[in-house]
Amino acid sequence: MISGQLTEEDFLAAQRLYRQRCARGAIVILLIVAAAGVALLLTTWQRIGIGLLCIAVGGLLGETIQSRLLLPRQARRLFRQCAAYRQPFQYSWDEDYLSVTCESGNARRRWSDYVKYRENDRVFLLYHADNLFEMLPKAWFSGAEQMAGLRRLAAKAGGGSNAVAPAI
Repeated sequence: MISGQLTEEDFLAAQRLYRQRCARGAIVILLIVAAAGVALLLTTWQRIGIGLLCIAVGGLLGETIQSRLLLPRQARRLFRQCAAYRQPFQYSWDEDYLSVTCESGNARRRWSDYVKYRENDRVFLLYHADNLFEMLPKAWFSGAEQMAGLRRLAAKAGGGSNAVAPAI
């Protein structure tokens, strides 16, 4: 069993982890565009090369602004808007179910009802759908053994076939 109260930092860590794959994909595409721009600079298509480089630099700048300035601001605002995030939570689990209790209610879900899980050094995310998740801060756990137990059960997400490797 674990318990605790979410903080703005926990919420931001969860939002960053949720957004991580999309951001990485965008960065890879923008780097490919930049490489194509550089290659075109070495040909007679220099104007197109310059255009591609401008697009890539602008996209990378936009991604940096989004992740470093806008996302933290938006996460803080969303955390403050939702009173449920500021309640103490208590999680318990067994081989079949994850249970959560808080001031506003309780829930019991089968591990197989989750479609996937992800984690980083701060949080576990248990996904109900691709864009809907529960967050469990790692600070709530008593140690590595308890986290390993949750990780083993979370791997049952999506019937065991859709679990996402940890992004540690």
